Formats: sequence, structure tokens, C-alpha cells
Amino acid sequence: MKNVKQSILLLFLVTIFFGCGKDDPATSKTKDVYVAGYSIINYNNVFLRCATLWKNGEPLYFGNSKGESELNDIFVVGSDVYAVGYDKSLSGNQIAKIWKNGVASNLSDGLINENALAIKVVGSDIYVLGRESKNFSTLIKFWKNGVATNVKDATPQDNANGFFVFGNDVYMYGYRRSGTETFAKYWKNGIATELTTELSQNVANDLLVSNNDLYVVGRKNGIAKCWKNNILITNLIDEDDSYDAKRIMLQGKDFYVVGNDYLNSVSIIKLWKNGVSIDFPIETNSVLPSDMDISGSDIYVSGNIDEPGKEIAAYWKNQVKVVLSKDSVISSTASAIFVTK
Repeated sequence: MKNVKQSILLLFLVTIFFGCGKDDPATSKTKDVYVAGYSIINYNNVFLRCATLWKNGEPLYFGNSKGESELNDIFVVGSDVYAVGYDKSLSGNQIAKIWKNGVASNLSDGLINENALAIKVVGSDIYVLGRESKNFSTLIKFWKNGVATNVKDATPQDNANGFFVFGNDVYMYGYRRSGTETFAKYWKNGIATELTTELSQNVANDLLVSNNDLYVVGRKNGIAKCWKNNILITNLIDEDDSYDAKRIMLQGKDFYVVGNDYLNSVSIIKLWKNGVSIDFPIETNSVLPSDMDISGSDIYVSGNIDEPGKEIAAYWKNQVKVVLSKDSVISSTASAIFVTK
């Protein structure tokens, strides 16, 4: 088994080394499409959960020889590719990690479960959002340049889904859990604001600040919702044709929101431009979008196709599907997408 694990580790390193050395975004004239997630692969009858970075459809496998790792988010600056997620420690705990051009750095020590969920690079600063799990409770973690900082109003009942940096302000968004109920909320520089007080399943999935206006998208009681400056608005989402809103982006003067709805119990992708639906082809199986990016006039949506017994990672460029899984992959999941401009 030791030799198998050493071979697996060598396979990872070789894959990363050769994968990161081609099609440098700084010199390429074409757009590079990066998708972060994980793959379940069978290597010599050993099933591995491998952190996976797809570049233009080709997979690069990250991780150590423990055989369990994931990527949750990605950010590209010039020729540098940053990804965050976790790797398993020798004790079996999750270690929050950041990879720069395939080289890993630990954000946590592995004594307890910690996971890195989202990353943004602003100037010379690297921000990472994560989660710590201990004694059946969770705690929001936040690192700036590798140093953990506290979120002032965060409690073990809170979960953060992502964050947004605007000037000197850092916004986080997610939900507070109370029993089986969740309440959408966000934090500005650690100070919390709850968007919902009703007892229902509420969550904030994304946040955007533009022209001093704050937009949050998410879900309230099984319907996609959008808040502007903490007040519900209806002009950016068709609430009668939605279940959840995952991402919001501003391109020029146009707002784009991606989410999903259910048609005959099958999840379908929903995309709105200024509140008007842009139709996606209907799949036979459920599709759950995970992220969105816009480059020029092209709109990219990452997501997962729920086939019987497995998930298939994919992305859509202007509603045209690109399947990421290879024949040797048992199952795969796409968590985030980044497209060079």
C-alpha cells in the first residue's frame, strides 16, 4: 500500500508540473477557462477523492497520498493560479490549504477539521474564507495573507458561503442556523446584519457592492430572492420561475443572476439578465449550478449533472455544455469557475 500511495503522490506531482507549464494565461491570446472541484477516480483499485483543477477541460489533480482532497474556489491573477480547499491529514482531519500554481501551503495544522471555501486576491493581499469544525459545531475562519483573523459577530450557529472585498471593506454572507431553520445574513467588517427573521429556510449565497448599493442573492422559503440595501426587490429575478439564486454579477450596466428551479422534479439552470430569463437546454437529469463568470460578451456557468449513481462536472459557455469528466473518472463535482479576461 505504501508503494501505491507513493506512486499516487508522484502521479499528482507530475500531473501538476506539466499541467501548469502550458498555455500561460499571460501569453495566451485565447481565454482560459478554469474550473475547481474534485473527482472520484479508481487508481489501481484504490478509490481516491482528488482535488481537481480543470484548465480548458483538461484535469490537473492536486492532493497528497491520503486520497481525499477537494478544491472549493479558484482565482487567477496574471500567470498565477490560486486555488483553495482541503487535504486530509495523517490523523484524518481536514487541513485547509491554498495552492499557488500547484504548490500547496497549509492554512491550518490538521489538529481539527478546517476547510478553505473561497479566495480573492486584491493587490498584494490574499484573502481566504474557511470553516472550522469542532465538537459538533462550526466556526467561520478568515485568513488574510495566511494569518487567521476573527469575525467579530460570528457564532457557532453561523455559516459563511463566500465573501466580497470592496475597497477597505470585507463582506461575508451566509446564514445563521437555529434548529432546522436558517436565517440569511451577511457581515460587513465582522458586524452582522440579518436579512430574514421568519422561520423558514433562508440563505444568502452571494453579495455584490456597486455604486454604494449592496446586493445579496439567495433563497427565502423555497424562492430565489434578491435584496438591495437590505430590502427585497423583484426586478433582477423572476420569483415565479425560481427556487434558488446562486450568483450575481454586474457587467457594464447589466445585472446577471444564476440559480435554479425545478421542472417536473428535475432541477434546471436559471439565468436572468436584468430580470429576464435566458433559457438553457433542458437536461434529462437534474443540473445544479455552482458558479458563474463573465468574460467579454461570454457568460460561463459551472455546475453538476446528477446522473444515476454519480455526478458529472460541467460548464456552459453561452448555454452550450462542456462536460469535464473523463471516461476514467467515476464521479466529479465542479465548485467554482474563473475565466481569464
